[in-house]
Amino acid sequence: MNRGTTSNLGYPRLDENREWKKALQAFREAKEKLGIPGKPVMVGPYTFVKLSKGVTNEAETLSRLLPLYVQMLQELEEAGAEWVQMDEPILVTSLSRDEMEQVVRIYTRIQASLPSLKIMLQTYFDAVEWYEDLLRLPVQGIGLDFVHGREENLANLRRYGFPPEKILGAGVIDGRNVWKTDLLDTHALLQDIFRHVSPERVRLQPSRSHGELIASFERESYDKQIGLGVYDIHNPRIPSVEEMAPTIERAIRVIDPARFWINPDCGLKTRQPAETIAPLKHMVEAAHRVRARLSRFQQASKE
Repeated sequence: MNRGTTSNLGYPRLDENREWKKALQAFREAKEKLGIPGKPVMVGPYTFVKLSKGVTNEAETLSRLLPLYVQMLQELEEAGAEWVQMDEPILVTSLSRDEMEQVVRIYTRIQASLPSLKIMLQTYFDAVEWYEDLLRLPVQGIGLDFVHGREENLANLRRYGFPPEKILGAGVIDGRNVWKTDLLDTHALLQDIFRHVSPERVRLQPSRSHGELIASFERESYDKQIGLGVYDIHNPRIPSVEEMAPTIERAIRVIDPARFWINPDCGLKTRQPAETIAPLKHMVEAAHRVRARLSRFQQASKE
């Protein structure tokens, strides 16, 4: 099968004046100003090079680029980052054996330089072709698309399994679809995944705002950790604290608050700083308000 990239993937341009420390600055700002120990997300080095315009020699470009990635990751780790997500959607396209071996060399180099940093290698928009090789990469987590690559990724999961020491990021909600999710179908999908991967090793990756997935937990018990989106990052409008708090309160009625992570509904790469910082501040304030109300309720229950 000859796969190509989808229209959802942008095309980066190599620029010698590029702001390489943007991720570090954003991480520090979120941690220092908002109290959020974030998980930095960046385009992985192989996808960056493969999709960049103006690259005439991939090997030479990677040799220049990879030390910069290592430096950035080192600085993120020193700043307190425990996990970093590396997006490598190029892995769902048709790669040759030599190209896949280049991916192995890249992440072997990163792991050797940063043995304590946890890497979530994220794929999306389709199934991966080199599934067995992907599992052997020296990363701590692998994200797979079980929406657009559902059948092939499930077939690989059933046939080859999944490493017990790694985290599986399971994409189970279609973030590009405007229609409501079939929750019964999603529940059946999760049960299938859980037959092959321990639920403790699965991180659900729903990309929807307003907590649509909460409805399934109102019908079925769930005792694992989960992060649910509480605002729509695709809309440039800045949501208020009052809009987000009800979604958080609804979630913690059916999910143990200690296991519930409050997130935007998707990545923030498409948003400008002003469209990012303000809603994140509102999200943190909404969490503080709900936490305060929950604390007062718990205290009153003891009296």
